[in-house]
Amino acid sequence: MIIIKQNEDYTKVLELQYADTMTPVDLTGISAYSQMRDKPNGNIVATASCTVDNTNHTITVSYSGSSLLNVDPGEYGYDVWLVDGGGKKHPIYTTRCRVVGRYAANF
Repeated sequence: MIIIKQNEDYTKVLELQYADTMTPVDLTGISAYSQMRDKPNGNIVATASCTVDNTNHTITVSYSGSSLLNVDPGEYGYDVWLVDGGGKKHPIYTTRCRVVGRYAANF
């Protein structure tokens, strides 16, 4: 399980390749989004900024520390979805995470 501290900047980079050929996925015209929730279809506790890089065939998912500052410690989950040029949505990654308190004072 992924551990994230309150106020931590958390980033996940996904490099996309086809499983059968290991060739990079063409991400032209693709956008991505991600939301952290308390349970599937539950309350949104944070929203990520997602960047699609077609040159490197990656999706970078970033939850800013400020978006995680007031998330109560506990278990959550987030997924990453791609949206193609025609508006079709495709889930590509799902994981559970634990948000924990921090020892350092607010900065």
